[in-house]
Amino acid sequence: MAIPAYSTALRVASRIRFGPQRVVASLQGREGAARRWSEWANQHRTDTPLVWIHGASVGELASIDPVVRRLRQLKPECQIILTHTSSSVESWTPRWNAERVDYMPMDDERSTETTFAALRPSLLVFSRGDVWPTHVDVATNSDVPTVIIGGQVSPGSNRLAWPVRNLCEHIYQKLTFVAATDGENAERYHRLGVDPSAIDVIGDPRHDHVLERITQLRDLPIGVFQAPTRHTLIGGSTDAFDADLLLKAARGMRDSAPMLLVIAPHEPDARTVKQLAHRAARMGFRSAFLSELSDATDEVQCVIVDRMGVLFDLYAFADSAYIGGGFRKRRLHSVIEPAAYGVPVIVGPHWKRFADAQSMVENGGVVALETRDPIDSLKRELVRLIEDPGYRWHRGLSARRTLLGGAADRAAEIVLRYLLR
Repeated sequence: MAIPAYSTALRVASRIRFGPQRVVASLQGREGAARRWSEWANQHRTDTPLVWIHGASVGELASIDPVVRRLRQLKPECQIILTHTSSSVESWTPRWNAERVDYMPMDDERSTETTFAALRPSLLVFSRGDVWPTHVDVATNSDVPTVIIGGQVSPGSNRLAWPVRNLCEHIYQKLTFVAATDGENAERYHRLGVDPSAIDVIGDPRHDHVLERITQLRDLPIGVFQAPTRHTLIGGSTDAFDADLLLKAARGMRDSAPMLLVIAPHEPDARTVKQLAHRAARMGFRSAFLSELSDATDEVQCVIVDRMGVLFDLYAFADSAYIGGGFRKRRLHSVIEPAAYGVPVIVGPHWKRFADAQSMVENGGVVALETRDPIDSLKRELVRLIEDPGYRWHRGLSARRTLLGGAADRAAEIVLRYLLR
């Protein structure tokens, strides 16, 4: 197999997905990573087992964090290091639970072998599936097990199609074990070349991450969200269509059902939030930006979230949540954050390709709107949620129950099994 060809394909895919600026930042960070890891190992590497965990960006590393915490309890003497390829990890303020966090070295033979020789890892773990071929090759040659935790492969992934599948099959055959999130992903890993005996379905450790995440309310105007007589609907990760849908539905219910509408754009840049504020004003809403609110703010009808990193905490105030992206194929955003709070979730019609949404629709925690008349469909669902508290609680608890699979416990047991091999 031509490993350099596959590595090049991965870099091209990253460029398409993340854009040239982020790719340049990633390449610059990775360029000197082998040297930095060698220097760290010379000073800090002990004789205890070392677990090397790789995740592409913040999401992948955050999703495996509950596994890391369990591993700390089960094997407190082991060293844990985290690598990444996205520059977003550098600006992440919460402290990672590891001895060191830095970029993954470049996926060439010299950089990889130098890093392995210095770190002497006992186990190489990939979170969710950002697999780099030379690292797998060197790990195999060094008798280091390679494990994927929370493994997922998108149904439309280029890896499943010719010629990429032919290029990467050799690497997937070398993986020691894949802990997939569900049966469909397990089948895709088998198609990629992983032996069925080396695949198991454990659930998704991301669920444990959101369930165990600590809510931060210090910087939020709590008083604005505490009016007991009105229903708080939070629209999370919305695009322009989603925001317009929410505003029109809320306007149609304004006289019959007091409501606080909170809209959090997926990309809350200055232009987007300004346009959203103008749109809300034209439709007769008293709106305000979240950054301008205080507990003493006069009652507003629409809050526009104009900052990143607070949406998860805002769901603590929600009576219901609408998750954006579901009116465009393959664009639905995460439904698990409101579900962690026991909040009933509403999505658009394109949800079937998303395992979390699928499970929650089947369990009654998520309701999908109709394509034909989404405004009326949304209004009907909101009326039922407002007028029937039992229905609202049942739906919210059903959404949360979907997350209680214990994936992080099983993942930690798998890591420990190979660590003690």
